[in-house]
Amino acid sequence: MHSNRFQSRAFALVELLAALTVVAVLIAIIIPAVAKIRKSARRAECISNLRQIVTAAQLFGTEHKGRLPVTRNASMGSFAANPATPHDGGLITALSPYISGSKKVFYCPEASPSSYTFEAQSAKTGSAGTSSGPYWTIGYYWLPSLEGVFPDKPTFPLLATGEIRRVLASCLYFGGNLPHDGQLNIVRADGSVSTATKTLDRLIAPKTLLEK
Repeated sequence: MHSNRFQSRAFALVELLAALTVVAVLIAIIIPAVAKIRKSARRAECISNLRQIVTAAQLFGTEHKGRLPVTRNASMGSFAANPATPHDGGLITALSPYISGSKKVFYCPEASPSSYTFEAQSAKTGSAGTSSGPYWTIGYYWLPSLEGVFPDKPTFPLLATGEIRRVLASCLYFGGNLPHDGQLNIVRADGSVSTATKTLDRLIAPKTLLEK
């Protein structure tokens, strides 16, 4: 009698250990797969954002004599334009009329550092257009605004001959750390998006914004 009970408990313990082992193996398989799927989803969202930004910039250009907006710095988001230079504001300020939906489109979901995420920016409560206000910066670099590229701002023709391949925007990164697992999403004036494993200073010629 006691022997049967002992054997029954032993079998139950073995079965429990076997079940736990199976669960542990499944978890070890599933967690990396889920993480990979999430990363792929964030990359796809980033690519969609960049395409929407360039489409909006093209619409902006058709209403401004073929010129793209030039912002006060390469990651400026919401900033009132200077009346003397009406295109010289923030990218959100310039392009929001041409993009339907949330301002989240201006933020790479893998933005680094975290202070450049949509959540960090939209949570700010200061006055609009100030460094303490919402959407002060964006999670992308708007490359036509790189200092010294176009000294006679704003005179950047939208799609003049040879310029459809110019790199207009990329994910924001700091210290050479590319946000998408060592890769960078870039978008050209024709709306095509690709990934790169180089930082922008190694990828494009700053005087032309064309890939080296």
